[in-house]
Amino acid sequence: MKRTWKKLLGFGWFKGILVRFSALALKCRPLIPRFAFQGALAWASLTMKAFWFFPLHPWRRSARNILALGAAGDTPRRIFFRLVDGCRFVALAFLDAHRLGVEGILPRIRMTDKARQTFEDIQEEGGRAIVVLPHVLGGIFSAALVSKRYPTMILSRGPRNPKRAEIQRDFMKPLELELLVLDRSSAVKAARQFLSALKKGRLIVGTTDLDYKRDDSVEATFYGQTVHLPSWPARFARQAKAPILPGFVRVKDEAVEIDLGEPIRERDLARATQAWADAFQASILSAPWDWAFLCDRRWGKLLDRAAREGRSATP
Repeated sequence: MKRTWKKLLGFGWFKGILVRFSALALKCRPLIPRFAFQGALAWASLTMKAFWFFPLHPWRRSARNILALGAAGDTPRRIFFRLVDGCRFVALAFLDAHRLGVEGILPRIRMTDKARQTFEDIQEEGGRAIVVLPHVLGGIFSAALVSKRYPTMILSRGPRNPKRAEIQRDFMKPLELELLVLDRSSAVKAARQFLSALKKGRLIVGTTDLDYKRDDSVEATFYGQTVHLPSWPARFARQAKAPILPGFVRVKDEAVEIDLGEPIRERDLARATQAWADAFQASILSAPWDWAFLCDRRWGKLLDRAAREGRSATP
């Protein structure tokens, strides 16, 4: 019974619904006009916002906790509602990508001046760099724009479920991305491809806000809490003598905007990992509604501990 409630109050069931809806949308796309999809997405958005008032809503606590840690936003409800609105925007953009192709959505993707200059500087240095992102709503669209401008490879951890993996591939096909699918069964082969791409002057883009204690993870601090983050960005950056570029993507003004922090050239694994973790923390606080893992159960527990400790430390 307890496990059932955990599943119900976690993010997994929502991802399952999203995957099924995406598969259905792909099949029905040629037959249904765009305004019908807009209506369906509007209905789904209202349903998710209504869920806010459910007494055991775990995402309400996460929104309240991130606000207590100093995040932008006036109320927890407003943070959550903006996250839902961002999901709707991204879903509609995916639909348009399938209808119009990647060129049809590129006008809705942009870079900050800082990000553009950083990418140009990296190209002058040879083009090799590792771009790390948290799980942000518009992350995959940012990769589409970057791939159009610079040689880029996207790291993708394919779902274990074969059906979901197939849906994911079909869903992302119009974005014309070069993917390196990570699989534990072919880890050595993937590592060789990874290093080869870096040494050929490519950008490698991957999401890294995954807190799992493993042999290959690095202990770091996130909002005052101990986490275990992937070590691969620092390890491969050191091997290829490439910088790490901590990024963040915001959904604003009906567009997706890419931003980058300062390049990290630290070769020590722990210090390099903590550096991009610090950049993530600052970016998430600036726009918590763009961080999809605000609805993740594992990160929700971390935010709860961090906010609780912060309140207890306040005189």
